[in-house]
Amino acid sequence: MKKAIYLFLLIFSTTVVSAQQPSSEPNDIGEILEQANADFKDITGAQQAEENGFILYTCTHPSVFGQFGGIFKDTSSGKTSFVMALEYVSAVEEFKNALYDYIIEKFPEPEYYIMSDVDEFYEELAVFSADPSDRKQYLMYIVDIDPTTLSEVFSLTIYGASAQKVTEE
Repeated sequence: MKKAIYLFLLIFSTTVVSAQQPSSEPNDIGEILEQANADFKDITGAQQAEENGFILYTCTHPSVFGQFGGIFKDTSSGKTSFVMALEYVSAVEEFKNALYDYIIEKFPEPEYYIMSDVDEFYEELAVFSADPSDRKQYLMYIVDIDPTTLSEVFSLTIYGASAQKVTEE
């Protein structure tokens, strides 16, 4: 899972989106989560790139950030996810905080399990179903800090229905 995200970030590191006048409410996220139920088929646009069995499609859903990210498909497994990466600026900090509040409101315990990991150069929050016999991952965000430049990137992944099932590998 992390391998695919890092591959995505590597492939598209030159296309990191800069935040432009965002709203502090993550309204788009609720709509993207609804689209996840159908593997984003209604918001999947043209193919942008393909590398090592992964295809990136344009996301046609409008966003508070302008360009919102892409629909990422693993051709070997058929799993689809929505991924965006943003240069971490104050507008993204506000968005991340609003997203955290949204997650707490929309993914309450005990139906959901929220896992977080924070250290000096890394922050991760992931949302799972609480049922261990049918564990699904719905979304994850990461704030990654380059220790040499201290530049920060915020990335968000929302898993499509095909990619939600967590398997032990």
